[in-house]
Amino acid sequence: MSFWLFTILYIASLVFMWWLVDARVRRRTDPGRLLARVDAEIQGLVAELNETADRNVTVLEDRVAALQELLAQADRTVSDLRDAHARQPAQVSEAFKLDLERRRVDEVAPRSTRDEVVRLHQSGLSSDIIAGRLNLAVGEVELILSIHSGRDRGRTY
Repeated sequence: MSFWLFTILYIASLVFMWWLVDARVRRRTDPGRLLARVDAEIQGLVAELNETADRNVTVLEDRVAALQELLAQADRTVSDLRDAHARQPAQVSEAFKLDLERRRVDEVAPRSTRDEVVRLHQSGLSSDIIAGRLNLAVGEVELILSIHSGRDRGRTY
């Protein structure tokens, strides 16, 4: 009798364990739960892509504004040169040639990253926009600005 009782209890425990494992597997492979997880991950990726796109659009708009400013400056310079040449071709031409040469040297000389970060910050741009524009990390931009502000106060690092 004890053998049959032991066998029945053993079979009952196996059935109970199978039932527990089956319930757990069904919960983990529930299509609704899997779809909810995938949906949440996709929404996160879309939000991240939107932030990146907004940042890229801001950088492009800033570059377009800078190019428009450079074009306006070039137009003014050409206009000034034409006016000056019409008034006194010989004397003014030499002065403008020297001025143009000086400007060309200034424009060709590359600015350091530090100088560019400081210039953009002084023009009112935030650290994250500067980082996007110069392809730097935000922490790097903030470090450059903090070192620069320390030098302005007379400290050296």
